[in-house]
Amino acid sequence: MEEHFATADVIEAWRALEPQWQDVALKPSTEGETARRLGEIAEERFAATDDTGVDVAVVAHRPGVQSLAPDEAAALQRASKRSFRRRCAQIRG
Repeated sequence: MEEHFATADVIEAWRALEPQWQDVALKPSTEGETARRLGEIAEERFAATDDTGVDVAVVAHRPGVQSLAPDEAAALQRASKRSFRRRCAQIRG
């Protein structure tokens, strides 16, 4: 199974780009239920995978950082992964 998540820092970086460089998923990723679910990276997702018997999931940042400046993209990606890893560790113990 593939899952996606989004961090506020990456969303803000996308919003700062000129419109032609923004990810096409920016608008749907920042509104309503989709935005809420992309920002929730622990309890709800773990419960859903447990309930359905999923043992392994690939988790990708969405929207990605590919259109950002390389240094900014690398820094945001590293920070996002650290944040995700810490949150998962808190939930799973």
